[in-house]
Amino acid sequence: MSKRSYLLIMVLAVIAMALAGRPDLLILLDRSNSMCPDVGTTYLRPAKNAIRDIVGAWGNQIAFGYTFFPSTLCVPMSSFLCTPTTTTAVDVSSGSGPAILDALDATDCCGGTPLAQSLDYARRYFINEVGDAHAHHLLLVTD
Repeated sequence: MSKRSYLLIMVLAVIAMALAGRPDLLILLDRSNSMCPDVGTTYLRPAKNAIRDIVGAWGNQIAFGYTFFPSTLCVPMSSFLCTPTTTTAVDVSSGSGPAILDALDATDCCGGTPLAQSLDYARRYFINEVGDAHAHHLLLVTD
């Protein structure tokens, strides 16, 4: 089974569990250097393609949002100079698909892996920014 197929199966399982009402789903993409370990080898491209497929297929039923780590404040090919996610690239909302697709096109590998801090940001984002009655879900896309 390809990595893309596996990711699609995992995402569809999350979506199936969430369809009790219109869920909010924040996608958190790992864009650290490990996602592009060698020239010509990338885990980022199949991850981005899977996200495109899911947002395209479910964009009318789910309020998607998108962010990534490390944040935009990183030095390419540096494992040490990076910061965790502190903002969303696209806020969770109905109809956010086109903005997510645009943001994905601009996402490249960069920096280290501040995973714990980025997950904490996502938790705080749902509490402080979204705060609606919908079910809140996070999809972590990483290698």
